[in-house]
Amino acid sequence: MLPRTSLVEKIHKTLELNVLKECDGLITVSHHCMSDLLKICSVKNHEIITNGFDHLHTSSIPANTKDQLEMLYTGVLSADRNPVQLWKSLATYLDAHPNFEVKFKLVFYGDIDTAIGDSIQNAGLGKYTTFHPPVKHEKIIQLMQSADLLLLIGVPNEPGVVTGKIFEYISTGKPILAVSPVQSDIEHILQETKTGINIPFEDVSNFDNIMSDLISFLNTPIDPPSLNQKILKYHRKNLTGQLVNF
Repeated sequence: MLPRTSLVEKIHKTLELNVLKECDGLITVSHHCMSDLLKICSVKNHEIITNGFDHLHTSSIPANTKDQLEMLYTGVLSADRNPVQLWKSLATYLDAHPNFEVKFKLVFYGDIDTAIGDSIQNAGLGKYTTFHPPVKHEKIIQLMQSADLLLLIGVPNEPGVVTGKIFEYISTGKPILAVSPVQSDIEHILQETKTGINIPFEDVSNFDNIMSDLISFLNTPIDPPSLNQKILKYHRKNLTGQLVNF
């Protein structure tokens, strides 16, 4: 790959513009990506087709009555996506809510950068946290369905980046706490499907209210995700139909 010098950047933009001028239709994966492309060149026939999920939880989700409450993260987490403010806010919340603190667990499965573990330790969350190596996808699906809260972490300053994990998360019907830029596509999907809350990387000033909302979500029985049309929209069968009809 060539380094992104000014010359390479100019060539890239020229080629990108030529492709957009010549195309009969434009498909991309997020609202922000589409907006950026249409600023370069107007394309009349365009469509957003996201990633999606194959597995769908078909049972009702009862209110949480367990003695433990598990927040689960699955997948890769690199140092440049480290949500330092989240760890600090979570530690402060646990200190202030001993009834919640005694049953809380933060669990990671996947390739997690050591900087993440260091930040978690420095924030005082070490005793609540366990790290596990990557496991097979079938096992990940089981872990997501048995967890209480699902943690999703986007990319700082990249509101159009939508990790594929969000679609498997929403298919479980479990509440999601996401960290991504304000008005990101991740935030849009969570609001559309009513499956979670998004907070920014930099400012988590209302974290008490956020946790209260998530706990209220946990304490309320939820209909099966298979009955939520906003979630079903992201099933790969429906996304394939969207592509066929484009």
